[in-house]
Parts: sequence; structure tokens; C-alpha cells
Amino acid sequence: MIAVHQLQPGHYVTEQVNGQTLRLDIVAIAPHGRQVEVTFRSPLGLSQARYLATACIAARR
Repeated sequence: MIAVHQLQPGHYVTEQVNGQTLRLDIVAIAPHGRQVEVTFRSPLGLSQARYLATACIAARR
């Protein structure tokens, strides 16, 4: 587990979608006050999500 504010481009997370593993590559991190906006890239395209900076996420390099 990594704190969201410590993520860097090159990390990735995986999600289970319809019984298949989907890899989400982290391509950008942008602080927004106490939150951090994370941009992910997957075979489905780009997506963004905001998390509290102190939240933890199961990311790997």
C-alpha cells in the first residue's frame, strides 16, 4: 500500500472487471489542496479520480 501523495507516473493498480484483470497505469499526479488528482491510462482510455492525499492505494511499480 502506498499513500496517494507518494504515487508517481510509472506506478500501476489492477482492478477486476467482469472477471478479467484490468491494469491502470498512473500517468499524472496533481495536488488540489488536501486532495490529489490521479490520472490513469487503461486499454479503455484515460480516467481521473481524486483521493485524499493521506489515503492509501494498492499500487505497484
